[in-house]
Amino acid sequence: GIDGLSVVVHPANDWCDSLTVEQLKAIWEKGSEITTWNQIDPSWPSDPIELYGSDAASGTYDYFQEVILGKDAAGEKIAFRNGYNPNDKDSELVEGVANTPGALGYFGYAF
Repeated sequence: GIDGLSVVVHPANDWCDSLTVEQLKAIWEKGSEITTWNQIDPSWPSDPIELYGSDAASGTYDYFQEVILGKDAAGEKIAFRNGYNPNDKDSELVEGVANTPGALGYFGYAF
């Protein structure tokens, strides 16, 4: 492989050291009602989650959708939730996560 996917949190986040694919799907899929960290794990704080990720023109978006969100029972790709901060520039995504307490984001590892 020549690239991978990075899932990152704000630097001050000292409670989330890993997330499962199932948790990521629950956070990012269309219709998700997860808005705070403690909805993922009750031992985590009730801080709001601010999401950052690639926009629909990106291959990283397509990969995340395929591997993390997957397909529904009819074989259709599961859509992304509304209300996240999409961007086509990894540098903007990194800056968004780095400057937003409670942030969670993804982008290409090569960046």
